[in-house]
Amino acid sequence: MRMPELRAGANLDIIPVGRLTTTPYCWAGCAFCRLARPLPKVRMTDAPAGLTLAHLAARGVNLDQTAQIRLRGGLSLREPFDYWIHFLRHLRAQYQGRLIAFSPVEIWQFHVLERRSLRDLLHLLKWAGVDLLGPGGSETWTPELRARWTPHRLEPNEWLSVAEAARQVGLGFSMAPIIGAHMGETEWNEYVAVILQHDPQELEVKPLNSEGTRWAAHDSASILETVAAIQRLREATPSLPLYVCWDEQPLDDAAAIFAAAGADGLLTSVWEVTPA
Repeated sequence: MRMPELRAGANLDIIPVGRLTTTPYCWAGCAFCRLARPLPKVRMTDAPAGLTLAHLAARGVNLDQTAQIRLRGGLSLREPFDYWIHFLRHLRAQYQGRLIAFSPVEIWQFHVLERRSLRDLLHLLKWAGVDLLGPGGSETWTPELRARWTPHRLEPNEWLSVAEAARQVGLGFSMAPIIGAHMGETEWNEYVAVILQHDPQELEVKPLNSEGTRWAAHDSASILETVAAIQRLREATPSLPLYVCWDEQPLDDAAAIFAAAGADGLLTSVWEVTPA
């Protein structure tokens, strides 16, 4: 890997993100996820109560402090989809920034449990004021990696069904290349090729953070691995918007390095509201 040459004016936007977590529990138990708190043999109706507007009010967060707000969480969720549509409608009435909600695996679960069409669910998200689906990432890993680390995530064809339905209703979708999954050169190239075949609206690089996860026996992704991934992605797709999720300080230094590597923006959390 070559380190990017820092040049005058090489910088990018630092984008403040507010995060709303529907529930901290998830039966899927993906190795790299801090929401992986399984509730074995518990029906969705018996899962703990999810996020409410009262939680948001109690935290007193400044919505206008952010450029985008994201609603996402685990899959052990008892509230029906329509509850979250009303939640998002209320949020949109107060917020003019970018609103991102639910990843394809969350949409797929509502599709299966509530027996509603993907198009119907996604049309409601669009009606509620959502701009973009949350990104998928591990769904396009090689079968071997998926079986080892994320066996309950969507199959690639299921993910593509959600993406196609989103496109049909005019809802944007992105993909999140996950960095630090111990991929070889061949695996990485296959991974990127599949991602780009799905024609996402943008890319969101996610360096793995192993703290508090079953991935903790492995190192978190380093800034060098992240830079290498940005460079490879930028070479593969020169014009697609490319952002990096990064919360480690100092942000300005990371932003300069990522900009030189070819990123367009750095996404960093400024607050998070959870139900627990």
